[in-house]
Amino acid sequence: MDEPNFASYTLEELEDVLTQIDKAQFPDRVLTIKKEIARRRSGVPAENHSPLDTTNSSPHNTKKGKKSARGIVLAVWPATVFFSVYFGKIPSRNGFIYYAEEPRLFIICLLVFIGVGFYFYHSRDDT
Repeated sequence: MDEPNFASYTLEELEDVLTQIDKAQFPDRVLTIKKEIARRRSGVPAENHSPLDTTNSSPHNTKKGKKSARGIVLAVWPATVFFSVYFGKIPSRNGFIYYAEEPRLFIICLLVFIGVGFYFYHSRDDT
């Protein structure tokens, strides 16, 4: 029986396989899966790429791209909150929402914006 190529699995698939595999029957596969998960979490690139695989779709590349996008958003988000409170206006699709004109709507939008930012910051999915 051929052993699966765990390097081609996503991290979520590896974690799922690890919870469902018969650990007594496949102890070597369990060890391989655990090593692959640890390698992915540490950010070390895979060593055994197939020569037929010409795509650059490594999960590490997308993870790095998501991390840089997350960093940019997390840098801009607090500044946007600060300037919205300081100037008393929040940008919207139809212009600005001014605190002086609609204080309830302004506060609701600001709280939603802050909540979404915290959700994005604490999300472990790296969306």
